[in-house]
Amino acid sequence: MGFVEQVGEHWPSDCFGSFAAPTSWSRPRRALHSLGLVNDPVPLNCLCTLLIQPLGLSWCQAQETFYFYRNPGNADVVAGANVTLECEVSNEVDITYYWQLNGVRLVNTTRRYQRGSHLHITRADRIRDFGEFTCIAMNVSNGFSLTSVAASLNILWLGEPVLVQLQAPDSPRKIVAGNDVTLRCSVDGSGDIHIEWYRNADRLTKSDTVNFSKKRLHLRNVSAKDNGVYRCTARNEAGSRNSADNFSLAVAENGSALIQVQPRNQLVRKGDSAQFDCVYQNVNITEWYFKGRTDPISKDSTRMTVFANGSLLIHSVTSSDEGFYSCVGIPGDSNQVPQTYTAELSIAYLDEITGSSFEPPLPDSRTRIVPEKAEFELTCIPVAGNPPVRVWWLDPRGRTVSDSGPVRVDETRLIIEAARAVDDSGNYTCVAENMAGTKMASFKLVVSTPPNIVSDPLSMTVEEGTRASLACQFHAMAHPVTVVLWKKNGKMINEDGSRIKMNKANGTLVISEVELDDHGNYSCLVNTTGFKPVHSKPAIVLVKERLKFSPRPVNKKLELGSPARVYCRAQGALPPIIKWFKEGQQGEQKYEIPDHVKDINGTLYFSNVTAEDKGRYMCIATNSQGIINATIDIDVIVTPKFRVYPQNPTEAYEGYPIMIHCVADGDPKPTIKWDRNSNFSGFDRNRFHVLENGTLLVQEVHMADSGKYGCTAGNSGGFKREEVTLIVRSPEGYHPNDDQEGDGSMMTKTFTITLSIAGSYMMLVVGLMIWCRHRRKRRKQAYLNANGAEVTKAENGEAGVEHTELKETAASQQLRDGGGDGADTAQSHSSSQSRRSNKSSGYDRMAFPRQDLQNMVLL
Repeated sequence: MGFVEQVGEHWPSDCFGSFAAPTSWSRPRRALHSLGLVNDPVPLNCLCTLLIQPLGLSWCQAQETFYFYRNPGNADVVAGANVTLECEVSNEVDITYYWQLNGVRLVNTTRRYQRGSHLHITRADRIRDFGEFTCIAMNVSNGFSLTSVAASLNILWLGEPVLVQLQAPDSPRKIVAGNDVTLRCSVDGSGDIHIEWYRNADRLTKSDTVNFSKKRLHLRNVSAKDNGVYRCTARNEAGSRNSADNFSLAVAENGSALIQVQPRNQLVRKGDSAQFDCVYQNVNITEWYFKGRTDPISKDSTRMTVFANGSLLIHSVTSSDEGFYSCVGIPGDSNQVPQTYTAELSIAYLDEITGSSFEPPLPDSRTRIVPEKAEFELTCIPVAGNPPVRVWWLDPRGRTVSDSGPVRVDETRLIIEAARAVDDSGNYTCVAENMAGTKMASFKLVVSTPPNIVSDPLSMTVEEGTRASLACQFHAMAHPVTVVLWKKNGKMINEDGSRIKMNKANGTLVISEVELDDHGNYSCLVNTTGFKPVHSKPAIVLVKERLKFSPRPVNKKLELGSPARVYCRAQGALPPIIKWFKEGQQGEQKYEIPDHVKDINGTLYFSNVTAEDKGRYMCIATNSQGIINATIDIDVIVTPKFRVYPQNPTEAYEGYPIMIHCVADGDPKPTIKWDRNSNFSGFDRNRFHVLENGTLLVQEVHMADSGKYGCTAGNSGGFKREEVTLIVRSPEGYHPNDDQEGDGSMMTKTFTITLSIAGSYMMLVVGLMIWCRHRRKRRKQAYLNANGAEVTKAENGEAGVEHTELKETAASQQLRDGGGDGADTAQSHSSSQSRRSNKSSGYDRMAFPRQDLQNMVLL
């Protein structure tokens, strides 16, 4: 029964994770061993709570402050690849970490080093990294430490070289036709290794005569048709490798072709010549083929030559010539099988050495700095190449660095035990070489020495706005090995690029325009790589405030008829006196401000702004430091005010025009701008127009025109905005005239009123005419009734002349008397006609002399 089952419900709720007891706790380990709990997945804090703490063991109290919540884990990694083992505790206060491999503390190297609390390996090595890694976290305040779970690396690798060996029979001379042959692919590596077999350039598959078993190839009942070059390819999780040494099978049969000189793999430099030798016995023709092509290499080729003895020569090898070449021997007897043996042509190469070829990688400056008497290591990783690359180091004097002494090499790692400033500084060169040539890469090693300050910066008093310069004289190595920085009141100063500039090489600090905030304690910091920074004694910088406006007065626009204030503030080492003046018109002398404007401590108070307040005003500030002035323009404006507000909401009908009115007043005259859904450019200029008075005219409303429309009136005094919602409705059932009348259009109302007045006037005129005619008829009838007999005689032609003369006489008498009754003034139309007839008859009785008469003709 396990420990967890024993404690049952008393097990704390936070007991989880894994536990490994520290090796230094002998007493607790013995107690845990007695319970068989050393390897149980039981957190240490749970053991303390339930078991050990009640026993009075003091180490429980110390360990409860932290625990491993990230333990290193086992990992699979390919040899030469990088891997990181992680390690972290719950509370890192006063915690330091270090790593062990198989119980031995690790020392940081360029290949394997501690990064924070984690262990980083840049190139995993199956020999050097074999074993158990443990992380130790130690509390430096009390010496208490915890050890993590052990972790190991499963390094995947594949050895070289890969060889094809004859396993049975034990000698090639014992191979005869009809016997079995066993070949072995000799290779070492991790995990399962998969082997592929080839004869010449063709991959082999299982058959009655061919069988595979692990790394072995079994050939049964061999004959001349099995002759050829056998090679193998080994693969596993680490990669693949081809066999470097192959086996050539030559089984002799009666009359068959037999190889005498086998072609061998060739490795040459680009541009060199390569030669393959191939000699057969019992053949009539020897032919060469390249990469399985069906046509043989021509003897007339300019780049390749096939000699009579069967050798092949390739002139000036290029990349396109790489591959397998097959030598085919064809016997004279057509019943015999042609024999084929292949060889591979490879071009030697060597990659360039770059900054990443070093471990750790070199910076772009190719400079490494190491403090004096410190150890230095740098590994030059062999670059890719064929054949394998040989690497060595050259010291600054051009001599090869040996594997012993204070400056030595360990394989390809350069080691300097205790760097010396004079002897070990200089350019070191990594050299990589093979058949393809030699590649070199150098870096500069600088051995730094500790700095010291010769002269501390001096205290000073400067006036605000002037230039200040602080110098720090020191003795140290040149920049960039040594960098000089500055602190103000204990905090680092950052360059702002314009006002504050630091020369990190010579230690000068320059403040171009001193501000009040620049006062304080300044100290320089000389920092040489590899050593602790050296601080100077602080210099006190005092800043004397200059007379200045704070802030400087600016031009103002005041609202007509409203109260306003204009400020002018100044400060200096002593409080200044501030006074306002207003400039006269057309160059007149300055004079005092108007009476209705008050100047109180540099502030102008306008109780009620008038148009006469417009002009140029000067503020003058003075104290013992001097006098300053600032002139501003004050303009009197009227901010925009809407006289006609847009109707909100406004309804329109699709396809018909609509006007949205917006009229504003102000001084200067405000400009009207319209926006649609807060977008000033969202209008179709062919349909939307803004009239001179600010009205928005939409010539043809579309359904998509619905939305928010804003009318903004603006001038130099500010802006005012009104928003209206335009609702577009379908035109079905809509009559424009009714709509216009219902909308109260001013034009429609004017037209309607005009027509109504004209109609009323015409009706009045017709009514008066009818009334007058009716009145005349009544008066005529009354007159006839009163003078019926005379009218009858007149109608019959009797006494017409006498009647006329009597009427004229009576009329003349009435005019002379100046009177008459109403009947005489209301004579009828017939009476008027009678008078005209009497006057005409008078004209008929007039006499004229003949000499006064003239002939008249009708025109």
